[in-house]
Amino acid sequence: MQSLIFGANCAPFIAQHIKNKNALKYEDQYPEAVQVILNSHYMDDCYYSTDSEENAIQLIKDITYIHSMGGFEIRGWSSNSRSVLNALPATALAQSAVQFKDGATNMTERALGLMWHPADDTFSVKVSTGQISPEISNGSVPPTKAKMLSIIMSIYDLHGFLTPFVIKAKILFQDVHRSGVDWKCQIRPEEHARWQVWLDELKQLESLRIPRWYLRAGTWTPCYDSPSTSASCLGRLMS
Repeated sequence: MQSLIFGANCAPFIAQHIKNKNALKYEDQYPEAVQVILNSHYMDDCYYSTDSEENAIQLIKDITYIHSMGGFEIRGWSSNSRSVLNALPATALAQSAVQFKDGATNMTERALGLMWHPADDTFSVKVSTGQISPEISNGSVPPTKAKMLSIIMSIYDLHGFLTPFVIKAKILFQDVHRSGVDWKCQIRPEEHARWQVWLDELKQLESLRIPRWYLRAGTWTPCYDSPSTSASCLGRLMS
């Protein structure tokens, strides 16, 4: 096979198989880089963290070389370390990384369903409230049972960071279901009051910041207010 048909059902599997097969050729020469390619690539994105900036720089170079030998180009690199970004050519960097390297502090990258903020090395969540009508949002009109479920299920939380918050809404929805309200009918006032409290909290989720690295090196002490001691990097694989 000389080319891969875009859109074929088997295309994702074949692409991953070829990526891994190419990497395994260099397992003896670049063992750590090969493990990153095998275990820390998610479709066409590479996400990895190391204990030092020097190791991150070397890994990026090794990963780039291995992919190039298979005809793949990996670029769009980003990192929480300006030292790592300074060691890479500008053409290999994501646009946000270039801006971060030049001193910007409000840049974000999408990372597996999360928003990553390299400047302070934290994650945040993106909450879509566009489907919520103003009347339901401000509490003047109770949602229907169906609309309530639609809003709850619209929260995309791949990593489970928001589980305690989402569970509150699911418990509330169980109470609505037990009340016997039909799917197309508005929920009762007692449940609506609890729902509005939850909905107001939902609007504040985007201000939440979750540290990517939350332990000091060599200790078990949380360090939410101190700089990260590890280097994290993100790259995007192009065919």
